[in-house]
Amino acid sequence: MSKKALNSSKNLMGRSDSLNEDFEFLSLFIEEALNGVDVARRYSNYYQKLLTNRDLRRSFLDVIQLMEDDLLHALETLPEPVRSNLQFLLEEKQVETSWQFKWQRNLEQLQEIFAPPQLAYRAASDLGSGEEIRVFQDEFIIDNNLRYSITISCVLSELIENGLDIFLNIGISTKNKIIHSSRPIEITLNWGKYKETAIITKDGRHPLPTIPLNFIFDNSIEHVTSALELTIDIPS
Repeated sequence: MSKKALNSSKNLMGRSDSLNEDFEFLSLFIEEALNGVDVARRYSNYYQKLLTNRDLRRSFLDVIQLMEDDLLHALETLPEPVRSNLQFLLEEKQVETSWQFKWQRNLEQLQEIFAPPQLAYRAASDLGSGEEIRVFQDEFIIDNNLRYSITISCVLSELIENGLDIFLNIGISTKNKIIHSSRPIEITLNWGKYKETAIITKDGRHPLPTIPLNFIFDNSIEHVTSALELTIDIPS
C-alpha cells in the first residue's frame, strides 16, 4: 500500500473507535482482494464486518480507489492494473447474509449436567421421576438486533421404553420486544448415534424425535458416552 493511501486510510478509519480497531488488518485485506484472493472465504469474519458496517465498507472502497489511482499514475510504462470487481460492496443497503453457529458439549460437561457433584446420588436413571434436564442454553444475535435464545432439554420418555424425549425451546426478540416469527432456521443436533435436523419457523417449544438411551449412555445408564454438537444455519 502506498504512503498516500496508507495515510488516507488512517484518516478514513478515524471516524470511530470501532473502525480504528480494524485498521491494522485493513491493508492486508485490501491487498489480498486486489491480488484476486477470495477474501470472503479466507477472512470470513472480517468480510462479514465489511458487509454489515457501512462506515467500514465506505472506508474500504475509498482506500481501494486511492491505491488504484496510485498504480495508474506511478509509471506510464507499467501495464494498467487489473481492477478488482468490488461492486458488491457499493450498495448502501444492508446485504442479506447467511449465518451459521456451532456449539459443543463435551463428555465432562454433559456428565456434570446429568450427575452434578452436588447431587452425587442422582444419575441418568433417576430421570424416571419426570425431571426435565437442560443440556444446552445459549443465545446469538444476527443482523445487529435480532436475538435468538436457544435451549435444549430432555426427560425420560413415557411412551418409548429406554428413550429420552428431546425438546428445543427458541425465543426470538429484537430491542427487548418479543416476536413470534422470523426467517426459517435449520437446527441440526448430533449426539452419539443420534442425528436430527429440523426446520424451525417460529418461536416456542419444539419436540424432536426421541433418542434411545444407549445412543448416549453406557449400559448402566450412569455415564454419558457421547458428546453433543448443535449447529444452526440461517439462510440469507
